[in-house]
Order: sequence, then structure tokens, then C-alpha cells
Amino acid sequence: MTEIEGYLAPKTSNLRATYDSPDGLFEFTYTTTGGDAVPATDVDPANGIPDRVERCAEYADYSWHVEIDTLGFCAPALPTDGTYDVSFASMGAYGYTTLSGYTTRIVLHNTFIGFPPNDDPDGNALGAAKVTMAHEFKHASQFTNSNWSEGDWVELDATWMEDIVFDGCNDYYNYINQTNGGSQLANPELPLDYGGGGSYEDCLWQHYLSETYGNAIVLDVWDLRAANSSVTMKNTYQTAQGLYGTEWDESYPKYMEWCWFTGSRAEPPFGFDEAGRYLRMVLRESPSETYPCRRSDQVDQLAAHARRFNPGAATGYARVIFNGDDAHENFTVSVICEEPDGTFSIVQPTLDGNQDCDYTVTQPWTDLLYVGVIVTNSRRSGGNQSYTLQVLDDPGGTGVSGSANANAELLTLLPNRPNPSAGPTAIRYSVPAPTRGSVRVYDVAGRLIRTLHEGTLPAGRGEIIWDTRNQAGELVPAGVYWSRVETERNSAARKLMLVR
Repeated sequence: MTEIEGYLAPKTSNLRATYDSPDGLFEFTYTTTGGDAVPATDVDPANGIPDRVERCAEYADYSWHVEIDTLGFCAPALPTDGTYDVSFASMGAYGYTTLSGYTTRIVLHNTFIGFPPNDDPDGNALGAAKVTMAHEFKHASQFTNSNWSEGDWVELDATWMEDIVFDGCNDYYNYINQTNGGSQLANPELPLDYGGGGSYEDCLWQHYLSETYGNAIVLDVWDLRAANSSVTMKNTYQTAQGLYGTEWDESYPKYMEWCWFTGSRAEPPFGFDEAGRYLRMVLRESPSETYPCRRSDQVDQLAAHARRFNPGAATGYARVIFNGDDAHENFTVSVICEEPDGTFSIVQPTLDGNQDCDYTVTQPWTDLLYVGVIVTNSRRSGGNQSYTLQVLDDPGGTGVSGSANANAELLTLLPNRPNPSAGPTAIRYSVPAPTRGSVRVYDVAGRLIRTLHEGTLPAGRGEIIWDTRNQAGELVPAGVYWSRVETERNSAARKLMLVR
């Protein structure tokens, strides 16, 4: 938290002592008496320095080494003694970063008792201390970059950094999993910049970027801020995405697809690394089971509406008809189909010049667990945009209806052969036109086992043989694996059974 949020520096006292961190990067000022006292326990080691101070100093050094030395973010300016100043105070927040002359300094909570739980094995209070140090030190770096010209966006970035530095704490779940919060899981219909900018609960946006393109894309964001801090943060994100060959209209709908596969809907080969621990993305309304189903609605900028359609008594094919505001060019419709065994596909039907599409799922309702439809407005300004969505039970299953060739970029992932397999197996797919894509194999925990192909997928049916070896060339053990084929607009995953 930064000083701009209204937290004031504590008063000092003559009873305060100082301690330099093990690597000499930080000077900690503390007291063991009065309202700002740290816990006086001194057993690990018993050396006259409170354990809490020593632990926080270790966390500070580690945060510096990860954020500055490893990731390459800007080191904060230091006072004349060459060490960054940190102190403790009793307050109603984890901590804050404030100005101290021409440099910044950090104030941490003195006990870290009474905060929401986290997963740190060293205990809740120490976990809270860890993530606070990583969070506040990122604020120190931000100030050196651009003088905190980003408003609440600095909190999005610093909360992202908590999990990068101290992955096992997972304190950020307390923001993204709040059912009354504004995250894209709890309230996907609220814009990413709701309230004027991204904040703590929006940190999943940067997790999507870093897990897709690597942590370097966030470093690029802050290098761009250092070069030009007067542009909006949204424009900075747009420019950074351009360095990786993408933009909001492509990445934001994919981000919302990742948000769909969270909680009980998580599928390990797809989406966030920790998706199963997240809140399940909240639907716009209760799942529908009666067809035809028609909805007229408005979706805000940088927001999405997620709906689920269960088979119910339907016996034909799910037909999705979308009619968007003709003047709006930033709609994306994502159609997600999942089978009972977890096999899934994601298709983004092509919208015509009037922002309309008419797409029929190629599998019958009776073979599906559900059909999900996400309507995303990736526009960065302009507010609500109107649309109409219809889902029908179509007896024909033609795959294409109406004026738009909605299947033009459809990816189909066929069952591998043989399956189960005791040896090499063919991963089979079909694309109607040449397209860039990848074919990968993952284990059931979502860890990448092997990249089999990355490049152009020829038109028509194709197959790639997996020899059941990992990236190192070693045979993998028997078990369940996943094949995943991904193109620029579509994804599909299917289970593989390997026996030995």
C-alpha cells in the first residue's frame, strides 16, 4: 500500500533500535515496547534481536534478490547510508510504502496477527509478513520508475508480485476469491478498470500475462512506464502486449476463458497454474436447461458475461446465435464445450461485419456436460455495449447457419489412437485452413510434459505421434495425460490413458 492511500508514517521514539539485514540491503528500525512493539521472542537464534525482525529482514533480502537481481525490475533509490529503511507500526493494514525525502521507505505491521489466513507453512503471521515485504518493495521499485503515476494499478502489480516472490503463501486468494469483491472471478461483469483502475483483486490479469508470455512482459510494462509515465496504464499494457504479437482484443477474451476454468471447473491442462484453488467464475445467471433460450443484455468495457447451458431434455445440437451492436467491433464470443470425462474445446466463432454469428456445436447435446458461452467486450473505453444471445436445440447439427461462416477457424481434436496405449500414440486433430498452432502433452497436474509441435498446422486432418517420452527423452510412467492443441482462436484438450 502506498502513501497515496492515506496511511501516515508513525511517530518515532528514542527507544527504537536498528538492525541491518543479512545481506546489508535494508536497515530495520523497531521497538519492543509501546504500541508499535514487535513480538519480543528471541530464540532463533537467541542473539538479542527479535526473531520477527530477523525474519522480516530475510524476507526483505529475498524480495530484493528476486525482484531486482533476478527479474530485473528497477532498484529503489537509497538514502545516503546505502540501505533501504524499513520500520514497524501498529495499524489496520499489512503495511505501506511512503516518501522519506527523495526516497521511499516501508512500514510493516508490527505483529501481523489477525489477518486473513494464507498457506504459508511457517504460519499465518509470517506468511503475511512475507507477502507484505514483496508487495511493498514492488511499490518502492514503482516509485523509482514513474513516481506512482498509475493510481490503483500499482496495487494490481504489487499483489501479482506477492505470488511471484513467495509462491507458497497464496495470500492473494483473499482478494480474488471474495464473493463480494470485484475480481474477474467474483464479478466478471465489472470492468478491469472499475473504480478508475485495476487494484488488488485484479492481479489475475498480470498472472494471465506472465503465465502466457513469461514474467518479462511485466518487466516490459514497467520499462515502458519509466520511458513514458504520462500515458494511461491501459495504453502501457496495450503497447507491452504488442511486443509479444498480441493486443486486448485477442488476449482479454482468452483471459476470460482462463477465468471460466477455475474452481470446480478447473482443467489442469488449461488456464492458471493454481486455478483449482480459485473461486469458480460466477455466472451471469443460473444455468439454463430449456431451449430456445434468449437473452438481451449489455456488457461493459473490459468485462464479460459468462453463461452455462446444460443439455436438459435437448437431443439435437447446441446452436449459438449472437447479435451484437453493429457499431461495436470489440465483441468476442467464446463457446466452451465440455464432455463428462473432462475433454473440452473452446471456439471463438468469427463475427461478421455486423458483429453477428450463427454457430452450431459439432457434438450433440447428449455427448456434452455443458455448453458455456462467454461474451467479452475487450474495448478499453466506451462503457456498455448491447447484444442479444440465443441458444437453441438444433436438430440438424450443420455446424454453419446464417450469414457468418462461424466454423471457418474451427479446431477439432479427435480421440488419440490407440487409447489406452502401451506405447506411441497418435494425437489427431482437424483444422479447415492452415493456421499457427501448438500440440502439447501435460500430466494430470497441468505440468508440461512435451511440446510435440509449434508452428503451422496444415489444413485438414493431421496427426502427431507422441512416443510417450518427456522433453528430456525419458519414458513417462503409466497414468492419465492430456493432449492439448491450441490455435490463435481455439483450444481443445483430450485425455490420454497410458499403460505399461
